[in-house]
Amino acid sequence: MHTLSSAARATGIAKSAIHRAIKARRLAARKLATGFYAIDPVELHRVFPSARPVAATAGGNEHKVFAFPAWDVG
Repeated sequence: MHTLSSAARATGIAKSAIHRAIKARRLAARKLATGFYAIDPVELHRVFPSARPVAATAGGNEHKVFAFPAWDVG
């Protein structure tokens, strides 16, 4: 399970954006008695695919490709 902080680190998305997704019910999370959120990793990556650079090779050359969530493309 992730907290807001670990979810932000895992996806490269700001904590505030993850919190907004929870409040808007786009991202399922449980609020614990301690006040922290428990976010399932599968659910997190369903809503926020990793925005970290992914190495891709094209013709023997390595390029960095960034994967952004579909809703972020305008």
